[in-house]
Amino acid sequence: MALDQVPTECEITLKLSSQKIFNSLSKQKSSLEDGGYDLVKRGTASLRIVINQLRQRKTHCRLHLLEQGDDDTDWQEAKAMVNQRDEDGTSGGTNGVMCPSQFNVAGVKLSSLTQASAYKAIRHIKKAKVKPRQATRSNLDEIADRIQESGNMRPVDSEIWRGIYSPHISKECRSFIWMAIHNGYMVGSHWLRGSMSAELQERAICDHPDCLMIDSMDHILFRCEAIGQKVVWDSLKEIWNDANLTPREINWGSVFASPLLQHEGGTKISTDEKNLWTILSSEAVHLIWKLRCERVIRNEKAEFSKEEVAARWKACISARLNLDRRTAALTSLQLFPK
Repeated sequence: MALDQVPTECEITLKLSSQKIFNSLSKQKSSLEDGGYDLVKRGTASLRIVINQLRQRKTHCRLHLLEQGDDDTDWQEAKAMVNQRDEDGTSGGTNGVMCPSQFNVAGVKLSSLTQASAYKAIRHIKKAKVKPRQATRSNLDEIADRIQESGNMRPVDSEIWRGIYSPHISKECRSFIWMAIHNGYMVGSHWLRGSMSAELQERAICDHPDCLMIDSMDHILFRCEAIGQKVVWDSLKEIWNDANLTPREINWGSVFASPLLQHEGGTKISTDEKNLWTILSSEAVHLIWKLRCERVIRNEKAEFSKEEVAARWKACISARLNLDRRTAALTSLQLFPK
């Protein structure tokens, strides 16, 4: 960190390219300290250290906000130096920076504390104590790998979770996707627990004669030979090809993180194309799950016919189309009242 390398008796000028950081170090500094810094937001730990360093200085510190397009030589050289240290692995960031307690404002002012901020802080502290679930970690890595393989930036976990709250994913589909990523449904290896009887452990295996393997969520949605998933995915591909859109693979990444797709095969995806894929893929994967549950539980493992599955898919997409039409009509009336 550069601040702790400059003697505290020297006046300095900090040149900043971010309006947000500029505001945080100037007019928002007192409110941040009064609120104990927002621990839920990313980067506040580093911001706390920077403010601590500024408070240790015995002279004035000037802040200069660079305008867009400014060609400041000093700033460009500093940025290049930081990038080079990051590449070399020698950049320590804020690690090891001394932060004397007398210059560190800790805690939250009671006058600034609200029920919402207290609740967020408590949730943040509890979340830090929760150990990550191995199954969730595996599914998130699978999604990120598939997204990266399709030519997109590898998403972080928070981006994947935010993606399932896209307005183009219905509430029912969102709930299913969230549970599936967490491996929360009683399928596959869940039946192989030691507390399960031999009869119950048999449910871990897909009983279709062409499968006879662990009935995991991946198997149910993308690989099972029972009539259902293949018919639905083929129908989706037919709709996609009829629209003359860029073909794409169907996997964990393209289905469970569809709002994050920006490129496919080196081609940039338009917003309308991305939104359409999000709607179709989320409805398709949810329908496959419902068909599987009906077949195994309600129909006592009796298979559907291809015609029945195709009809269910058509009804599903038609219902979603009608919902979008009604939503568009209501929005139009709100924007352009008669």
